[in-house]
Amino acid sequence: MDANVAGAITAVQLDSADQLELWFRTIRQTNEQLGEPTWEQFAETLPVDAESAGIGRDVADGFIEYLNANTSAPMDTVLAMVEYGDSLPELHTQLVAEGEPADEGYDEAAWQRFLAEYGPRWDGDESSWEGFKQWFLYTADQQGLAVPANQFVIYVENQQDKVATFEQYGVRLATAEPAEAEASPELSTYPEIQEGDSGEWVDYLDAMLKSKGF
Repeated sequence: MDANVAGAITAVQLDSADQLELWFRTIRQTNEQLGEPTWEQFAETLPVDAESAGIGRDVADGFIEYLNANTSAPMDTVLAMVEYGDSLPELHTQLVAEGEPADEGYDEAAWQRFLAEYGPRWDGDESSWEGFKQWFLYTADQQGLAVPANQFVIYVENQQDKVATFEQYGVRLATAEPAEAEASPELSTYPEIQEGDSGEWVDYLDAMLKSKGF
């Protein structure tokens, strides 16, 4: 994620998760209603929409001021931001917890190598996505790449076609003919938990389940 986009997502702090969700929804709706607006049109309309939504004009004014001061192309930043759709509140929480822009603190080249190597392990089947996702995030965390991996997963889950999104990132999944998949056994394989298993991978999944309230 570009640092400008990360900064725009975290530029506004609100008192509740509901208010935060409403704020991001207002940004998306303003952009959608205007239809390919210029920055000037967007900056003029957003405060009005924010006030109507009950968020407050001052919140939108602060957001606009931040983008004017920190980005050379504020409308491009807004457009890149709204692509994350409903996942924006979750991204906001994650970025605030990390305490730094999403593209800092990790090796970009290492992330690209990681994605190229481990991304194709998913078979493109929706039924196996959750298992792959947990393994992918765990493996990335072990290599110091938790930040980009989490953001990648959030972005993918917000798209209608996960396979196509992987391909946009240069990752071709092993969704081809059975003969090809059989000839490439290293693809689409990741550890699945069996009864009685233990170890760091199992401990990680157990912690993930507990964090979700299970």
